Amino acid sequence: FVTDGERAARVANGHAMMPRVTALGCSLTGVVAAYLAGQPRFEAVIAALAYFGLAGERAGATAQGPGSFQVAFLDALHAIDAEALTAGARIEPA
Repeated sequence: FVTDGERAARVANGHAMMPRVTALGCSLTGVVAAYLAGQPRFEAVIAALAYFGLAGERAGATAQGPGSFQVAFLDALHAIDAEALTAGARIEPA
């Protein structure tokens, strides 16, 4: 859930394995920071969360556990381009 006090949105992307992998939360902070460099804050945070969650979904489709999820997640981050993000982002107004 993202809000700037005036607008709100929910990013529905993600996978249940994500909270079980150490350092994913910390790395999300870096991804958000990178997205903040290129667009307005509200949109940047939504895009970063969708990107991260979409990578989680892709990783979860092949992972057998937290170890293989972590490797698949890194590969998914690398493979997602702007077109894939636009197609796979599940953003809902709140």
